Amino acid sequence: MQLEQYQEFMNDPLFVDHLIEIDPRQIVKYRQTARSKGDENINANKYYAQFSRGIRQAIPVSVIPIGWCDENNWQLYECCDGITRTEGGKKMVLTNEGWKLLASTYQHEVLNYTAEDWEDFSDRANDHNSGEANTDDDMISGIQRRVANGRLDRAVREAAKDKGISITLKDNKKEWIDFAADFFIDPTVGIYRNTRRTKVWFKNRIESELNKTGKIIHKMNTKSEEWNLKEYANYGGTKYEEKANAKNTSNGEKVFILGYGKHLTPNIIGNAAHYHSNNPKNNITIILHFQNLADKNDADLEEMRQAAVDYLKKMNKAHKLGITRIVSTPQTEDEVNTKGKYRVTEHWKSLLDNADNLIDNPYLAEQPLYGSINDNDVSNGKSSQQPH
Repeated sequence: MQLEQYQEFMNDPLFVDHLIEIDPRQIVKYRQTARSKGDENINANKYYAQFSRGIRQAIPVSVIPIGWCDENNWQLYECCDGITRTEGGKKMVLTNEGWKLLASTYQHEVLNYTAEDWEDFSDRANDHNSGEANTDDDMISGIQRRVANGRLDRAVREAAKDKGISITLKDNKKEWIDFAADFFIDPTVGIYRNTRRTKVWFKNRIESELNKTGKIIHKMNTKSEEWNLKEYANYGGTKYEEKANAKNTSNGEKVFILGYGKHLTPNIIGNAAHYHSNNPKNNITIILHFQNLADKNDADLEEMRQAAVDYLKKMNKAHKLGITRIVSTPQTEDEVNTKGKYRVTEHWKSLLDNADNLIDNPYLAEQPLYGSINDNDVSNGKSSQQPH
């Protein structure tokens, strides 16, 4: 926590109510991410020297309660900000038993900080002019993290929306980068507002990172089986009903949900073959709704879908699995935000399906049929051909 943050928090009387004094050894875990190379021991020694001279800690470290130690009758904490002060304090208690470290639970117990809030707080906590100020590497690391996890893109869209405009990296790269730089350097709300680096410096580093990664990651929608069946019932364009039986069969249509590429074989392929052998007149629909999307972007998801469709078509033709339809439910930010129309995307449909099961559906989004693949890693979304 730097001085500006401390002064802002002091405006709330509840902040003082959540200041505590603890033994530094009660902190048993660290989560701070601001430093690209970690906090240096030299800074911990600096704090130890100050504490040894009787200089009291002016600004608290930020902690989260995480458990209890029965042996010492201690509350245990995770440190989210103030690693070097904590380490300096741990050196201090080795020779000064009873020495206490000033800490705050305000962000956790009052502000209910999320992981993203802690990330911003931690980066800004080092945005000052002392010897521990953010280095270029620290700030570049902050840019890289927010590009990789999609936070920078969300921040840009929100900032643009507040100004009544809509921009995307694909269509408005120059404007996008300008908004992105403001996220870091804006004099009022920027994460690194006190840096001596210019806006041009940030724009160049942001563009460099984009050129390296070649992608922006958005937050992906991953939902339960129940949600997917409801979505398909409402927007799938068949007579499939939301309240299907336990085996997901309704009005002559069986639905399987593919959540992981590695489950194509034997899970989906084997189950489809078994079902078709016992119910040769029923349709089989595969819903693509992947769960392993933590580090994936929109293009990655599209490749995963394409690879799955290609593989399913190939196996369906070779082994007569009875699959008649392959669709996907909303997962990207744009898909999730679609209201009423095109909620379910149809990727492939067999000409042999039961026409009586289909209904006129104005909400169905049709996509080009995907081509064939060689033996590729479907779970990673790799395919040798593009949609055509």
